[in-house]
Amino acid sequence: MSKDFKVALVAIAANEAAYMAQFVYHHLRMGFAPIILMTNNSEDDTAEMAAQMAARLPDVIHIDADPWRALWPINEFQKRAYQLALYMIDGMQAKPDYVMFLDVDEFWVPLTGDTSVSAYIARHDAPDSLMFNCVVPNEDDAPFCQVFVSDFVGSPHNHLKTLWRYGVSITHINPHDIASSDLQREIVVSGLPLAGRHATNRHPDHPGDAMILHQMFRSMSEYVAALERGNPIDNLLFKTNRWGFRRFQTELKPIQISIDPYLCGHWETVFPEWLEKTGLVDMLMTGRESVISRCERGMKSFMLLFEEDLEIYGKVFNNVDFDAIREFVSQAQSDPVRHLHRIP
Repeated sequence: MSKDFKVALVAIAANEAAYMAQFVYHHLRMGFAPIILMTNNSEDDTAEMAAQMAARLPDVIHIDADPWRALWPINEFQKRAYQLALYMIDGMQAKPDYVMFLDVDEFWVPLTGDTSVSAYIARHDAPDSLMFNCVVPNEDDAPFCQVFVSDFVGSPHNHLKTLWRYGVSITHINPHDIASSDLQREIVVSGLPLAGRHATNRHPDHPGDAMILHQMFRSMSEYVAALERGNPIDNLLFKTNRWGFRRFQTELKPIQISIDPYLCGHWETVFPEWLEKTGLVDMLMTGRESVISRCERGMKSFMLLFEEDLEIYGKVFNNVDFDAIREFVSQAQSDPVRHLHRIP
């Protein structure tokens, strides 16, 4: 197929100023357009960064979702935010051919040599949907490190993210996928059977010819900062949907996956120039400093927990070395230029 398929990408972002630029840069390179960033509930420059990108990049749209938080039930916020994004897409003069939801720590990565999502869709003869297994990097544990390396090593996960044909009638929606009786020809890229709509029946040995690179953990300091965000739905002090720092990866077999050097190389050369051109450098750096502050706050909160609280939160802090984190936080605060300001 020679058609140029247009794929809209939607991401909900909160406290993502340290990472959102990488997310947008990568997916613009992969041909996603428009990229709709829905910001909310942030203490860093996430909203300002999204607005800056929307002002300077024609394929980026920013929606300030904070006003909606007061109107929607908090346990329905994510679902309704995605619905709002789809309503916006419905109103566009040029409609996309496909839509995808991703989190800011997730990157769609082709493993076929394709340099665009459109070419990848054409390679598969434009199915109704494509489902991609997540792969968690095993070697992104240096703070704010570069994950796009040609000798990538990661652990395939059974969780899926779906890219689907725009315009189908939707009966169910969540961050992983949609459900629709209109989706007839669906491809699970890893080739495994489904267990529900959001996962395969087991972890794949290999993700297939594309994957979702999911930075579920990053470094220990970034991991603790992510836990400190909590979950607005249950109002708990820390996120509880983790099993400890890189814990599940000890149960999975890591594999080496070849990522196209073309895709990797631009991060060293073009990405820093792109940041400068779009005026994002300062916001990215203050975003990293905010991560360190949230990490420090998270450590202090954890140390003040009562014994009964440890039954709720203890497991997510398994394998976290607080002494090592304190050392890095101290270094980062005393010399941010050396420890926080490198790009990427």
